[in-house]
Amino acid sequence: MSKLLLAYFSATGTTKKVAEALADGFKAQEVSSIDFTNLSSRTEGDILIDKDTTVVFAGPVYAGRIQADAIEQLKRIKGNGNAICVCVYGNREFDDALIELYDTATDNGFNVIANGAFIGEHSFTHITDFDTAKDKPNSEDLLIAKNFGKDIAQKIIDGNLSKVEPKGNRPYRDGMPELSVSPDTLDTCIKCGKCIEVCPVGAVDINFQCDPDLCILCGACGKVCPVDAKVCTLESFIKKSEILSELEIHLPELFI
Repeated sequence: MSKLLLAYFSATGTTKKVAEALADGFKAQEVSSIDFTNLSSRTEGDILIDKDTTVVFAGPVYAGRIQADAIEQLKRIKGNGNAICVCVYGNREFDDALIELYDTATDNGFNVIANGAFIGEHSFTHITDFDTAKDKPNSEDLLIAKNFGKDIAQKIIDGNLSKVEPKGNRPYRDGMPELSVSPDTLDTCIKCGKCIEVCPVGAVDINFQCDPDLCILCGACGKVCPVDAKVCTLESFIKKSEILSELEIHLPELFI
C-alpha cells in the first residue's frame, strides 16, 4: 500500500485511536492525517486527494448522525481513489451515521471499499457521574481495528475494489437538536486552561465557563480536567446518562 490519509474529528480521542489502529494494520508506506478537531484545520475550500491515496473518513456519532462540524469538514475532501468509512459511537446505536459517511465519501468521488462502526466511551462519561463504555476502545477493540486495516489492505492487493455499503437509512434520521446546554464549571476549578485548549468549538471563555450556545456536549473539557470541575447538571442529561450506562456493550460492526 502506498499512501493512507486519516481524516477525522475526535474531541476525546476515541475516533483518532480507532483510525490510527486501522492504519497500523493497513501498513501504508506513507500515512498522513487531517485532524478537523483542531479549529485551525477548518478552513474553507476543497481538499483534493490523489488517486493513489486511500482516505479514511472518520467521525463520532451524535444522536445517530455524524457530528455536524465533522461532516461539514469531511465534505471538503474530494478525490477519485478508494475510501474507508469509520464511525465511533457511545454504545447506543450508530443508526444512520455510517451510511451518511459512506454517502459523503461517494458523493465526493471516492470508491468506498469498507466501513466500520466502533464503540468509544460516551461523551457524557466525563461530565456526569455515570460511565458509558468507559475506556473504550480498549486493547481488544484496537486489535479488531488493526486487523480490519490489514484485511482492507489485502482486499486491495487482491484487486478486489468492490464498493461496500453499510447498513443505515435514507433519508437519515434527525440528528442532534440545537440545544442551549453546556457543562457547569464548579468552584473546584484550578484555572489550568486545559479546557480552553481542547474545546473543538471555542466554547470555553477566559473565565473557564462554557457557552451553552456554542457547546456541542463533546465532553472534551471534562476528560482533560484534572479536578473534575466540568459537570453537566441538567436532570434530563443525568437521567439519559444513567440509562445509557446500563446498556450491554456492543461489538464493532464491520462491512467489508
